[in-house]
Amino acid sequence: MQWLSVADTNVGNFRSLNQDAIFVSPTAGLWLIADGMGGHDAGDYASEAIAQSVSEVTMTDDLADCVDAVEDRLLEVNLHLCEHAQTFPGGAAVGGTVVVVIARGEVGVVMWAGDSRLYRLRKDSIESLT
Repeated sequence: MQWLSVADTNVGNFRSLNQDAIFVSPTAGLWLIADGMGGHDAGDYASEAIAQSVSEVTMTDDLADCVDAVEDRLLEVNLHLCEHAQTFPGGAAVGGTVVVVIARGEVGVVMWAGDSRLYRLRKDSIESLT
């Protein structure tokens, strides 16, 4: 089975800084988009930290192992972001949303936190998966 994907990001109409980060590796069967939480401090830092951290996961042929490894990495980067928030005077809200797809053969797993969305286009029909 061949997985086709397109990744793009846009700053939008309300902010001057793009808080999105994307990691795409079809050969590893891993796709991720992270979006800094708008209105919070360091949203761009949060999304980039999430994408960078997950991009460093060693992907194997075992789907369950990959899901566990990505989940562990997301938990680790969450702790890092909580610690980073404490470096701001009075603390801060530093966070992001994330959508991850891990695929092996004809099977894919979707992981997400927050309000970012994943859509599937199949046979001229688009469907929200999150």
